[in-house]
Amino acid sequence: MGVTMPLPDIVVTKSDKKSVPIIKWKVKESSFVDENNNPIEINPGILFDMENIKSGYKWFSGLKGESPDTALDKWENGSCTAIPVPPPKAVNGEMKRWQRFVEIPCYNSKLGTRLFSFSTNSAYKSAQNIVRQWEDHRSNQNGTCFLFKFNKVQTEPIPSSPTNNYVYPEFVFEQEISRPKEFSQLEEGTKEAQSNNDSPPF
Repeated sequence: MGVTMPLPDIVVTKSDKKSVPIIKWKVKESSFVDENNNPIEINPGILFDMENIKSGYKWFSGLKGESPDTALDKWENGSCTAIPVPPPKAVNGEMKRWQRFVEIPCYNSKLGTRLFSFSTNSAYKSAQNIVRQWEDHRSNQNGTCFLFKFNKVQTEPIPSSPTNNYVYPEFVFEQEISRPKEFSQLEEGTKEAQSNNDSPPF
């Protein structure tokens, strides 16, 4: 008879992947919040790394612990080739649609390096406005980023539902500058960069 061995214990380890700090726009409160829904301020400048913009569709199952599925647009030389809307998928008998999104790495010396998530219909209008200004002012996009300033909260009727409004933050282009080193920390998945004397003054 051979030697029997008991089933080994399960070894639980923590993931080495670090969470990425984000900025979101809350429509009802007309305010910016972080990844924990705590209010934050953008006062007034923020640097967008447009070279690393991502957009497309996300699909959320609504099930606890499941990450969203993602289908990305193609970006090349500042031009976006949008993908078709993926078909809905069923979860527990309910058909769930894909949601449009935009994500842009951003930085200022107070908030550090974060990912700006434009994931609601109103926030998406803000992202469209940022991209239009980027396309108007970009020179070569080689190692540069774009400084914007938060101007005001914009209200705009929804064409398909005139009694309702888009409510979104309006950012205004200021200048194109060299890409600061702080963005490399976001790419490495670390927590937000600490400000220092060499950080951009905004």
